[in-house]
Amino acid sequence: ARARGAVVGIASNATGTGYWIVTKAGHVYGFGAAHSVGSLKARHSHAAVVGIARTNGSGYYLLQANGRVTGFGSQTAKGSLRARHLHLRISGIASTPTGAGYWVSATDGRVFSFGNARGDHVTGPTPAGTIEGIVAAPTGVGYYLVARDGAVFSYGSALPITPVTHGPGDATIALSSGA
Repeated sequence: ARARGAVVGIASNATGTGYWIVTKAGHVYGFGAAHSVGSLKARHSHAAVVGIARTNGSGYYLLQANGRVTGFGSQTAKGSLRARHLHLRISGIASTPTGAGYWVSATDGRVFSFGNARGDHVTGPTPAGTIEGIVAAPTGVGYYLVARDGAVFSYGSALPITPVTHGPGDATIALSSGA
């Protein structure tokens, strides 16, 4: 199946034998052993979807631009930013290794934790500019934030990574350590 609409996220299932992609409109498409178990499009949601993260079973969390998180499959959402009225742009979601929690990032560098995720923090404006995404560290006790200009910031147990160039003309990503 080919996705219709702008794809905004991808997440692998718990076993790594499949993945889901999600569109801005909230359609979820499953590939391999990852089967779609629902979408926001069916719920007539008005806020755009900005990300997807796996749960600890056969489901996923969908993150909307207004900070709302909805769980599909085996988990319900562990919390949301929707009621906080933060007036900031939400940029990404990353689940813990167990899938029983997640972090939500905002473009100003703030990170909010839910479920078994730990480590709320506020970086304030980053030297690299707008934060566009988040990914969990393998240990689940930290995460990486990526800025629009490619700078990557590590927090908690996420170890700074040495930039690698593969040849002439390759862009080098500047990495720095956060908290």
